[in-house]
Amino acid sequence: MALSRSAFELEDSPLQHAMALSRSVFELEDSPLQHAMALSRSVFELEDSPLQHAVACTRSVFELEDSPLQHAMALSHSVSELEDSPLQHAMALSRSVFELEDSPLQHAMALSRSVSELEDSPLQHAMALSRSVFELEDSPLQHAVSLSRSVSELEDSPLQHAMALSRSVFELEDSPLQHAVSLSRSVFELEDSPLQHAVACTRSVFELEDSPLQHAVACTRSVFELEDSPWQHAVACTRSVFELEDSPWQHAVACTRSVFELEDSPLQHAVACTRSVFELEDSPLQHAVACTRSVFELEDSPLQHAVACTRSVFELEDSPLQHAVACTRSVFELDDSPLQHAVACTRSVFELDDSPWQHAVACTRSVFELEDSPLQHAVACTRSVFELEDSPLQHAVACTRSVFGLTCSSALSHQSPASPQALPGEERTSHSPPDPRS
Repeated sequence: MALSRSAFELEDSPLQHAMALSRSVFELEDSPLQHAMALSRSVFELEDSPLQHAVACTRSVFELEDSPLQHAMALSHSVSELEDSPLQHAMALSRSVFELEDSPLQHAMALSRSVSELEDSPLQHAMALSRSVFELEDSPLQHAVSLSRSVSELEDSPLQHAMALSRSVFELEDSPLQHAVSLSRSVFELEDSPLQHAVACTRSVFELEDSPLQHAVACTRSVFELEDSPWQHAVACTRSVFELEDSPWQHAVACTRSVFELEDSPLQHAVACTRSVFELEDSPLQHAVACTRSVFELEDSPLQHAVACTRSVFELEDSPLQHAVACTRSVFELDDSPLQHAVACTRSVFELDDSPWQHAVACTRSVFELEDSPLQHAVACTRSVFELEDSPLQHAVACTRSVFGLTCSSALSHQSPASPQALPGEERTSHSPPDPRS
């Protein structure tokens, strides 16, 4: 930690060198960023580009009768239904973090409060720097805003096509959205539904007299109540961005128009490429779920160690977070800071007549205009998920109920709302995780 501090405090520190190096990248006339943007443009312009192949391949994921999505949902289902499931352990572990008198969350909130209350805090410097970017008469944000306006006003704009497509989904008599709403209603109407248990559990966290949530709310209030608070400055700066006649947002949105108009768009190819991941019998998603289970089921799990480690970082009087905040202040205070160069660089991207943003947006237009577009296939396949009598969504809802019923119903029947179970001093059951402080 002392070594890290010296890296920040040296007049010729590595951070200063890194910032100087970043600045030179932006200032070179033939910079690597310019080459990267030129290279990206060629990817969009190729008739048989990799992005086009990628999107074409995703369509089949939804159309397979024994699709990988069904397998993934079934696998998640079994994880939730285990009596000693990882979700139960995770919830029990989270509870112990809130109940500790000297918890890392309390230290984190105390540390955040001191940063906001300093008269010369890094947040105040950050807001001051942001304000200058917004106040420039010809700022990049002003250009972006003026560009967005033109996209909305076009009679045949991509946004109008997108809204027309969405409307058709709502108007179908047997649409997937109607099934989704109907399924959600049943979850709310059950007398002993998982949502009721979840709400009951959450209430107990708020009702504790000295709860961490109460401390968090108290901390946040002080930030808003300062007469010259950084939040007030941020709101004032944002207002100026929208009020400028030729804002950068307008320019940004004008560039995006062409992406929607290409007949053979890159999004189609991108979707097509994803098929192989889902079709493998021994897919990576299955391995990922299996691995995650082992993390939660270990008695001495890495999550417990992570919580214990985090506490020590917040409890040190001379913690690295304090040094990081001090360092960030110096970045904002430099007259010729890298942030100023980054903003200048971004402006040039929007102002180029043939910018990569214009090419990127031109390719996306065709996704909405194709009669047999991937979005239509996605909507069609989603309908089948909702219409199955034994659909994976029904299983997911059923599993969620069991998770809340096992963990919360006992808390509601044996504990008062202000007394969560498994306090740090009490004896734990065989299914509770070890105390992170042990």
